[in-house]
Amino acid sequence: MIMPSVHFNGTSREQLLETYERAVKAVHTAHQALVSAYPNGRDYYPQGAIVIYTAVDEHLHRVELLKSVKHELEQIIQHITEAE
Repeated sequence: MIMPSVHFNGTSREQLLETYERAVKAVHTAHQALVSAYPNGRDYYPQGAIVIYTAVDEHLHRVELLKSVKHELEQIIQHITEAE
C-alpha cells in the first residue's frame, strides 16, 4: 500500500490525521449499520430454502470488506503518526 509522505510542501500531518481519522469513524459507523442489517430468513424463504445461506455469506463478505478498509486506514494513520 502506498502511504502519504509528510513533508513541508504537502498536507500537514495534523490535517492528514484528521482526514483519515474521520474516514475511520465513518467506516466504523457504516460497519455498525451493516452488522445491524444481518439477513433475516423470513425475508428470503420465498426464494427457496437455502437462499438465506447465500445471503448470509454475501453479508459477511461485505462486513469483512469494511473491516479491511478500516484496517488499511488505521495503517495509514500509524504511518503518518510515525513519519519523521
